Amino acid sequence: MLILLLLSLKFDKSDHPMPHPKYHRAIRAYFASLLLLFTAQCGGALVQAQMPQQGPPSSARHARTAGPAAQYFRAITPHSPPENRDRPQRRGMLPVLDEPTYRPSAANVRPIQYLQTNAADSGRQPSTQDDPSSGVPNLELPDWSAPNTPNDNPRVASLPSPPPVRSSEVPVGESTGLPMLPQPSSAAPLNESPSSSPTNNELPIVSAAAPTGLPPTPPGAPAVPPRDNGIAGTLGGTSFILAEQPRADGRFQYATPGMSAGASLVDYSPYDFSDNLGCWEAYDPCAQQDVYMGKTLNRTQRPLVEWFKPWYQRGQIKPGNTLFGTHNPLIPQFLVYGDYRTAWASNTANGNNFSVWAHRLNLDFDLRFTSTERMHWFMTPLNRGPNFTRLLNDGDPTFISELNPDVIFGYFEGDLGAMWGGVTNKSLPFDLPFAIGVMPLLFQNGVWLEDAFLGVAATIPARNSPKLDIANMDTTFFVGFDNVSSPAFNNENSAANLYGVAQFIEAWGGYMELDYAYLEDNRILDRSYHNTSVAFTRRFGTWLSNSVRVINNSGQTPNGIAQTADGTLLLVENSLITAYPSTRIPYFNFFAGFDRPQSAARDPLSGGVLRNTGILFETDGLTGYPFLDDTANNTMGGALGLNLLADDFSQQLVLETAAVMPLQGKTSQAGDPQYGVGLRYQIPLTNSVILRSDAMYGMRESRDDLHGVRVELRKKW
Repeated sequence: MLILLLLSLKFDKSDHPMPHPKYHRAIRAYFASLLLLFTAQCGGALVQAQMPQQGPPSSARHARTAGPAAQYFRAITPHSPPENRDRPQRRGMLPVLDEPTYRPSAANVRPIQYLQTNAADSGRQPSTQDDPSSGVPNLELPDWSAPNTPNDNPRVASLPSPPPVRSSEVPVGESTGLPMLPQPSSAAPLNESPSSSPTNNELPIVSAAAPTGLPPTPPGAPAVPPRDNGIAGTLGGTSFILAEQPRADGRFQYATPGMSAGASLVDYSPYDFSDNLGCWEAYDPCAQQDVYMGKTLNRTQRPLVEWFKPWYQRGQIKPGNTLFGTHNPLIPQFLVYGDYRTAWASNTANGNNFSVWAHRLNLDFDLRFTSTERMHWFMTPLNRGPNFTRLLNDGDPTFISELNPDVIFGYFEGDLGAMWGGVTNKSLPFDLPFAIGVMPLLFQNGVWLEDAFLGVAATIPARNSPKLDIANMDTTFFVGFDNVSSPAFNNENSAANLYGVAQFIEAWGGYMELDYAYLEDNRILDRSYHNTSVAFTRRFGTWLSNSVRVINNSGQTPNGIAQTADGTLLLVENSLITAYPSTRIPYFNFFAGFDRPQSAARDPLSGGVLRNTGILFETDGLTGYPFLDDTANNTMGGALGLNLLADDFSQQLVLETAAVMPLQGKTSQAGDPQYGVGLRYQIPLTNSVILRSDAMYGMRESRDDLHGVRVELRKKW
């Protein structure tokens, strides 16, 4: 057969002009394929070939047309030798395919898949990216992201069934025509034709439908029908040649892939995937390693007392005791932390000039049992209420001691779901945090409620409603039986009971708080009333952060005395979002109070209901530092300021001006208009010591002006 082929080639050369030189390589490959198949048939080689079910073969990305003949994709075996498999490739490019240096075995040969392509018949012109050395135009790579089936691609034609091949020794592959090993009895042939059945030594006739996952048709390319060149019966019924073997120094070319703006292909480097990484300006792997390996310990202030489990640890936490159950382990921890404040101030208020050096010590004691259960209590050994241990100088220096060994408040806090899960050996069957005792509560940043009272509170957390566009909602119920402080009850600790509910809702592009409380008078004065509040916080575009709060007091009908809680307070808080949103923050806050609006409960040391309006409305809770009227009793006004922080947040400077204007025709505690200017400066001296200084000047029309200067050191544990 080989001799006949050579004679035919000589005959063509003598009587017909030879094909163009660019087809010589295709012709040589054509004859080599015939020789390969002839040798395989004569030698009886056993090669297993299975048609893949889905997805393009890895070699399909590297196919190139070979003249007018159909193109085969070269099979890539899963057992490539190390010198080919581990060779570094160009980042972002396809791998270089070199000629295998080993003989494939029957266990590691994948079938040869083919794609019907004919550049000459389809009118395709050679591309500018064609390889001039091979004379073979490149096949443009298809988009593999879109799914494709043989029916979707007119260029992929189903192959006609070959005539029966009778062989008692070597069966022929279903679509490739290559020899294959006998299949197990349980394995069904692929695409088996229902019209064919094996008889004696005749193998089933298999329709060689094109496999799925082949590349889609390039835009504008016409369908090319299969052609028969005389060997279709032997090789599956289509004209083809084996894929051209690439040169040792050859590289496949393809169109530039789509990429986002600012991205670009990375030039080839043989070290991209090696162990010896270099440091480049665009991408520094050494800097990336420093994210994890270049960290150092920072100085942190530890609690004053640490027993059992320490507050900061470098390693793992030891397993806890299962006294309360395996799902609520006992991990005891006792901490004492807080701060010590000492400040000197020179103040003028209500016609009194004095200087004072005052001291305050806050101590928190925290005994933790599990991750959710603890006992907490609080002490202030250097003050009794608003009176602090101090050295007072109002003409005659006097030291005044206010030592106080009493516990200010204490409570137990836990999660009923975690506790029940420990008893029933379940992991948090539900979530219900609660607290009982004399506990501090704070709502709306302390505007609506900031007090510590004897009672109980519980929260239903983390609820949501897609229909109402609620991403998260917490609902807290609380009851206070004693120590409820409120100006509405003349700050008598045992004069009222408190029953309330507070909701926190994340919805509608912002954050909402809905609060309600009923304060019941225990005295015969009957000062009971309803206190409701609504607040909504959100950002508007990229220029404004806004909070709107409304507090309303109603329903008070006291016996024989004037109302102490009635009316409405409107608070509007704004801050501009600048080009430096974390360090340059202009703000302007406004308020309008009608009648006598009150917070639901407010500790005397926390200041008035306008405390958060600006620094000119807040007291320091230590030296008697003066401030503008903060009651909102028939007044309106606001504060305009600038909050400046260093780029590393190491310093803060606040500049502010404010005004309080009584409503015309109304009686107010402010009496007459008030105007003020103030500033504050803070800087940390160490990781636990802060230096703060304040200065203010307030002008009042019919009363003496206010002014004060103070310097404070604060040590934190």
